[in-house]
Amino acid sequence: MSLILRSAALTLGITMFLVGPADAHAEPTLISPQPCSTVASADELVIDFSAELSADASSATASVDGVVVATAGIDLSDINRQTIVLALPDGVDGRVDVAWSSRSAVDNDDDSGTFAFVIGTESIAVDCEPGNTEGGSSLPVALPAMVVASAAVVLAVVRSRRSVRAVN
Repeated sequence: MSLILRSAALTLGITMFLVGPADAHAEPTLISPQPCSTVASADELVIDFSAELSADASSATASVDGVVVATAGIDLSDINRQTIVLALPDGVDGRVDVAWSSRSAVDNDDDSGTFAFVIGTESIAVDCEPGNTEGGSSLPVALPAMVVASAAVVLAVVRSRRSVRAVN
């Protein structure tokens, strides 16, 4: 029985090595002003991400009443390449809708989402559920692959033992 367990463990290790780690999405970790908040004024919007961003495929856009008021890519002064800073023009007032997209520099995995906040003193309804519109993980693919590979090895070992016993 120990041969079966060793074979299964070896197969799991090899499969995990071949499948690799889960995708490294670059997702917002800190946003200022915060989503769903109301602030008296704001001259910039800062979004910090969980991983280094790819400069050619990461950006954010801020809109008021469907009109784009600011757009920016990654902040090149950030040595970690994990920040996008949008300079908001003077006089922005009302609901600010933000759409962001990111590409992880670690594994080129894309992600995107939206959120909103309010600038001013008006009472404006804001959807308080920031949403990711894309993304996922390789774990759902990796786990079944590991289970199937392990089961195949266990089956092969059991059959080979039965064959050996039948010959003896």
